Amino acid sequence: MKNTIILAILFILSAMSLQAQRREMLFGESSIEVSAGPTTLFLGDIGDPFLEDYFYNADLQPVNSSISIGFHQSIAERFGYKVSIHSNVYDRKDNNFSFRSNVFQVAARGELKIFNSYYPRANSLYLYGGIGFLYSSYFKQKLATPIVNTISSTIAPVIPLGIGYRYEIFDRFSIGAEMDVNYAFTDMIEGKEGGMPHDALSTFSLIISYQISEGTNRIKNCNCNW
Repeated sequence: MKNTIILAILFILSAMSLQAQRREMLFGESSIEVSAGPTTLFLGDIGDPFLEDYFYNADLQPVNSSISIGFHQSIAERFGYKVSIHSNVYDRKDNNFSFRSNVFQVAARGELKIFNSYYPRANSLYLYGGIGFLYSSYFKQKLATPIVNTISSTIAPVIPLGIGYRYEIFDRFSIGAEMDVNYAFTDMIEGKEGGMPHDALSTFSLIISYQISEGTNRIKNCNCNW
């Protein structure tokens, strides 16, 4: 009898331990994501990306900042995709030129989760890559002769690559952060051709995600997945 009670207690404790590790995960859940953060023309021909103002300059104009909205969906345990639109503004100068560019971008990307955890809340670390198009409307000024200004625009394909982290804080809300590089097939985002064959944009974004559809429920039997 004593041995039976001990075995029963061990069984109950074991079941409770397993249940504590069983976390619900979702396939096919859909979310709306809003993100914002500082951005820079990482590869360009005017100025230095590490010596510039972010968000606002001395004249209180928005500079070197990004905001975006997108639709995200998980299609498997490790895979997902996102379609998004971005609005960025860049402003910089050096000893010879200054420029201001307003960049509108549409992109689609795939995600690969390299780490999943479902305890105590669902969270993941992921890599992503895709393709998109950008439209840059720029104003360039030659500082030595201020009357020489250039106002024009360019359209080009772009490849976004990055890494991100997403953490569930409530049943439908998640927060996260992403760091990316967007390689653009143009040298005219700032309106000046030079030593760099193409321009590249880099952004650090904070993300708020709201789940609009739960998808299909599954049960995960471990705390994490590499």
